[in-house]
Amino acid sequence: MRGIVSLSFVVGALLGCHAQQADLKQDVCEVACRCEFALPGEQAECVPDCVKGLDTVTDDCSDCVFENENSCATVDSLCLQKCEPPPPPPTNGGN
Repeated sequence: MRGIVSLSFVVGALLGCHAQQADLKQDVCEVACRCEFALPGEQAECVPDCVKGLDTVTDDCSDCVFENENSCATVDSLCLQKCEPPPPPPTNGGN
């Protein structure tokens, strides 16, 4: 019985993290698309594509976006860089 409870907790925690990431992606993309497009219809079309293209939202990314959501210039120049995935490591020792 204890094993079932532990497994349920782990599965619940993982699902919670996934839902939280989905919410973060949505929220970050809404700010980014609002900064990119002036018209609400364009913003609404932008969000799903943004969410699909966004990997895991890091704390640095979300903190920057939410702290600067009223300054599109800052979101564009500083935050979006923090939201992009890091480049892959070099192969073959960088040669």
